[in-house]
Amino acid sequence: MSRQKTDDDTNNAERTRTIRVSGTPVQVTREIYETYYAMERRLRTLEEKDARNGVIHIPDYGCLRGTYHALEDSLEEQVLRKLEYERLHESLHMLSEPEAELIRALFFYGETERSFADRKRIPRATVHNQKKRVLKKLKKIIENSCANRA
Repeated sequence: MSRQKTDDDTNNAERTRTIRVSGTPVQVTREIYETYYAMERRLRTLEEKDARNGVIHIPDYGCLRGTYHALEDSLEEQVLRKLEYERLHESLHMLSEPEAELIRALFFYGETERSFADRKRIPRATVHNQKKRVLKKLKKIIENSCANRA
C-alpha cells in the first residue's frame, strides 16, 4: 500500500540543511547539501586513488605546500603563496616546451590524458608515461630550487 505525499513530506524535502564552510555553519537547501557532500566524497575518492597510484601533487613537495584560500589568508600568507607560485612557474620554464605543454594541459587546464592523447594523436599510455617522467623531473627542479633559496 502506497501512501500519498503529505505536507509534512514536502516540508521535510524543502527543509534546509547545515554544512560547515571554514568552520562556520551555513544553512543550505537539500540539493546543495547533497551536492556538497557528493563532491567531498568524490574528492576523497580521487585522493585515495592518487595515493594508490603514486600520483605526485606538486604542492606537497618542499617549499610548495598547503591548500590556499585567498579570502582567508593574511597579507603575509598571500605574498608567500605568490612566491611559491612564481617558483612553480619558473620551474615550468626549465622544462622543454612539449613537457611544459603536457603539464599545463593536464594540471592547469584540466585536460584528461585521453583527450590530450587524442589531440596529439599518440597513445594514452605514452601520455601517462610522459606525465610520470615529467612530474619526477619537475619535482627535482622544484626541490633544487628550494634548496638553493634556503
